[in-house]
Amino acid sequence: MSDGVVFDSDTLSVVDFDARRWEANPGIPGARMKALASHEDGWIEVLLNWLPPDLGGGPHRHRHRSVRERGLVIEGELPMAEFVAGEAGPGVAVLFRAGFYMDRAPGCLHGLDPSRRSRSGFTILEWRDGPGTYLMEDHAADESIVEDAPREARALEPDPRPGVVIERDDLTLLDVFALPWADSKLEPGVRVQILTPGEVAIAYAPPDTQLEAAGSRRGYVLAGSVALAAGVTAGPGSFVQYRQGEPPLGVAGEVGARILRF
Repeated sequence: MSDGVVFDSDTLSVVDFDARRWEANPGIPGARMKALASHEDGWIEVLLNWLPPDLGGGPHRHRHRSVRERGLVIEGELPMAEFVAGEAGPGVAVLFRAGFYMDRAPGCLHGLDPSRRSRSGFTILEWRDGPGTYLMEDHAADESIVEDAPREARALEPDPRPGVVIERDDLTLLDVFALPWADSKLEPGVRVQILTPGEVAIAYAPPDTQLEAAGSRRGYVLAGSVALAAGVTAGPGSFVQYRQGEPPLGVAGEVGARILRF
């Protein structure tokens, strides 16, 4: 196996993020990425994206015509501005940081906060259902609509609900480190955080506890390890993808496992 591929078959693929090489992201100047899964048409579907410290931009904002994008911040921070479609005024300032989950629907207006820069750089696991979301990549001219934006962003009003940063029809931002856990209805002993109902969740399994795919074909191990049915152990930073069927995901290792299922 090469470039971080731990296991690959007709039904299952396991990639070790840490062992995969970084490459330039052609859609974002200065950024680097690790591509994990590509669509049959060739565009990248799942990737780890790294942006360098002091990255700036704007003042501009953009939206996507048809593509939905989701992501979980792995480390670092990135100052963003989030806008309400149809409003000309300033957006709200949101510091994306480790543990932030984003679910951005088509039409959601957003951009970098032009008044601030990332001090540490920024790493995010992203997945999307179409190309053209990065402004310098192929198809961006057809998919992404760019417009001028105010130079200043206004303060974000805190949401009283634990873990909720922003929740509206076109955007969900959650802080998973503050989001409550609930018992899984399908897996004894497993606890879950629901990020997008029916589609995206984080599961925690104590040592030697069975984890199911639970309707998902992809997973990213955030902590601990999972002994997969194929006889392969997926450790922290492993990307797991089932290509066919939905077998049991595996058994949590000796320190348990925390895994993003999507």
